[in-house]
Amino acid sequence: MYRTLYWGDPKFKDEIVSILRSDRVVACDSDTVGGLLAQPTEKAFLALNSVKKRSNKPYLLLIGSKEELSECVDKKQLLQIEKIVKHCWPGPLTLILKAKKGVPNFLQSSQGTIAFRVPDHAGLLDLLKDFPALFSTSANLAGQPTPVSVQDLDPEIKKQVELIVSDKSKQTKPNLASTILDCSDEQIKIVREGAYSVDELERIQRIQFKKKIRQYQI
Repeated sequence: MYRTLYWGDPKFKDEIVSILRSDRVVACDSDTVGGLLAQPTEKAFLALNSVKKRSNKPYLLLIGSKEELSECVDKKQLLQIEKIVKHCWPGPLTLILKAKKGVPNFLQSSQGTIAFRVPDHAGLLDLLKDFPALFSTSANLAGQPTPVSVQDLDPEIKKQVELIVSDKSKQTKPNLASTILDCSDEQIKIVREGAYSVDELERIQRIQFKKKIRQYQI
């Protein structure tokens, strides 16, 4: 049976960290939509697949800062996204990048890419001090509506998570999903428009993006 904790209660952080380090799954509120967290191991990847009832699709990696990108991505590739990262991270923008050679397959898509985001959420950023990264995905069964917050979780999801971590304060308006850009080649492509408008991002980057079929279910 899951327990409900709250972001901002420091005495519970050790419990959240312990559960994640044992490759179990936590549901939480975030700066975007209600999500699921797990540490980036193969066992935790399979646990997320079991919770969401899906397979063979990659998960977003939340990171604590842009410096963490160098662990999985070549530095040359990072020059292309320097402006966007400076303006939009931390924030609701997900960037898909080409993975370095040697990065484990369970972290990558079938195209050899990884999606990254630095969250604009105090609780998540504090948690990321204990992990190099965390798997993150929307807290819904595959093909079902995405919950705005953990208050909207499907009962099937609740049965399979160890903890639900909620924000104490109620949002005045619903959070939006992150905008997703594929930056894995020379032409940046729009995968999903969300909290950041594409017009705003194109002004920052000073180029026009192309549209791309969505591959990540984030």
